[in-house]
Amino acid sequence: MATTSTKSPPRIEEQDHFESALIFKNRVEESDIEEMTQFHDDLFPVKYEKPFFDKLIAHQHQGSRTSKIAGTIMTILSRRKSDNKLVGMASVRLKECEDTWHWLFGYTDAYVMTFGVHREYRRKGLARELMRRVVIEMKIRGCIDLTLHVQESNEGAIAFYRAQGFRIASREIEYYS
Repeated sequence: MATTSTKSPPRIEEQDHFESALIFKNRVEESDIEEMTQFHDDLFPVKYEKPFFDKLIAHQHQGSRTSKIAGTIMTILSRRKSDNKLVGMASVRLKECEDTWHWLFGYTDAYVMTFGVHREYRRKGLARELMRRVVIEMKIRGCIDLTLHVQESNEGAIAFYRAQGFRIASREIEYYS
């Protein structure tokens, strides 16, 4: 298991070509849960139950897009326009600011809870576009530290995150067991 982190979220160039084929949605509805659960089960080693997905809905901030409330969860879903199939998903939780200076100046930290792209859409730029959107949303909220976990054996994911400007900050033994 490896933890990757970056002190300033990476800059990613805009990729407008996705707009014609995909829909990006920054809100999770109850009707999304079943498909999100299946998508997650297909892609990730950790199996989450319905309460995890219910939390994605319950902890969405209802007010300002610039909310910095710790515990707020922001989820971006990417759906294919032709049939509305879920092809990408990222969920990020704002964390309590552990650094006094960050807190004083209104900065926050965030943790990428889930990040995945359907196999059919890999190596086509969708993951980069999804990460670009995550970074923009977190910058709006004053986020200066974005962290995530990835299995050490997942070399493709590690290479992707490094290409996006992340670095390995620590290793946690048996995190996924």
